Amino acid sequence: MTRLVLCLTLLLPALAFARPKVSDSGGWVRGSVEIEADKARVLEFLRDPHNISRVEGRGTKIEVRASSGCDNISAEIPTIVGAMRYVSRRCPIDGGFQDWLVSSEDFAAYEAIWNVEATANGVELRYQVRTEPTLPVPSELVVRQSKRAVRKLLRALREHLEEAEAS
Repeated sequence: MTRLVLCLTLLLPALAFARPKVSDSGGWVRGSVEIEADKARVLEFLRDPHNISRVEGRGTKIEVRASSGCDNISAEIPTIVGAMRYVSRRCPIDGGFQDWLVSSEDFAAYEAIWNVEATANGVELRYQVRTEPTLPVPSELVVRQSKRAVRKLLRALREHLEEAEAS
């Protein structure tokens, strides 16, 4: 029994370290996760939206066109009500990337910010997103679903990036 308590005492901080933290405020969903990986490799991975889509595993179709140091991204997201489409512009910012809505019949608003900051053990990956679908959906439901999606995405990114770092 003492061994079990000792093992749990040693493991709990490591498990808490790896779990994404997600919150919401003012329509924004904010998430962060610690990842044991090199900052340059994480930024390079995040640079290509196809990588994020593959790790996310929802079947989002992505088309990217480079334009003046930024990317124009056409996305088609499968949902229970049918595919939702948007075009966004992604530009590099200090320590990450920022996306904002260019056009969509399915979204009235979309903005996302990716930020990667070096830590003693790797990086802290932060992701903020604000979406407003044009469908008549309660904002509480959009936030709840967004929080779930952000948590799942950050967990999948952490697992993928740590595996890649180890190999």
